[in-house]
Amino acid sequence: MKHWKTILGAGLMAALMGWTGYTLFHGQSAAAIWKALTSVHPLALLAGLGLMAAFVTCEAVCTRKILGALGHRVSLRQAVGYSAAGFYFSSITPSSSGGQPAQVLGMRRQGIPTAHGTLDMLLVTICYQTATLLFAGLSWLLLPHITDHLGQTLTLLLLGGGTITLALTAGMVVLLL
Repeated sequence: MKHWKTILGAGLMAALMGWTGYTLFHGQSAAAIWKALTSVHPLALLAGLGLMAAFVTCEAVCTRKILGALGHRVSLRQAVGYSAAGFYFSSITPSSSGGQPAQVLGMRRQGIPTAHGTLDMLLVTICYQTATLLFAGLSWLLLPHITDHLGQTLTLLLLGGGTITLALTAGMVVLLL
């Protein structure tokens, strides 16, 4: 029975990847796609892939440490699997809403209680949002010329987005405590 679950899961993943590819490339000519691919600088592509791998690995290290503190021994390979699943499902779902549930589901399937997986996702999200706010705030303070050409409307949108992110992050911290 487990063998069939693996085959069914792989088939479902292949179908999702095929559907994603079809959705992305439907209505595009092969010549336009080839032109776009050949115009990309190979080093920029490699740097982007390396940064994606670094992001997934850093999240995996955090997940491994958090789950370890909760009493669950998780290998780095397992944690990278959770993070990669979250990255993929965040990429294909509206508002990036599918990543964390996919990660918690993967953890639950390996015997980690849903509450501990959810706590891990909450802590990782708080850390991620805090780092984003710190980088944005430091950029605003140390590189004020970045916003010179945005205009008042976009500047207000940036401030509004930052304020909302700060409020939501503070709310998550309050819920955590």
